[in-house]
Amino acid sequence: MAHLQRSRQPGPVKVRPETELELGTADDASWLALWQALGFEPVASVVKLRRTYQLQTERRPLRVALDAVDGIGNFAEIERVCDSEKDVELAKSDIAAIAYRLGFKDSESKSYLSLVLDSLNQ
Repeated sequence: MAHLQRSRQPGPVKVRPETELELGTADDASWLALWQALGFEPVASVVKLRRTYQLQTERRPLRVALDAVDGIGNFAEIERVCDSEKDVELAKSDIAAIAYRLGFKDSESKSYLSLVLDSLNQ
């Protein structure tokens, strides 16, 4: 599966279009060879254990992912897929409310890869 994320917006709630494409069932070595043939080189590995939950709300369900990421800690992602721009503001409000109810105080804008690289450079 290829996962493309477009530009991020500032603030604790991120809104960005994402595209996912099924790419087949090649093994890890084949993918590594493909990326290297395209000029990419490995920089670090991100290893995580993810537990995913769905929370029903008045509007549409929210997806809550709890991630344990080797070397950097535990994280939570709360998201909702929106069908239109109109739904985005409602989703932001719902996500902020649930994050508050769960006691989440801080927001991390860096990717897991960036956090892993930061931890390796300390």
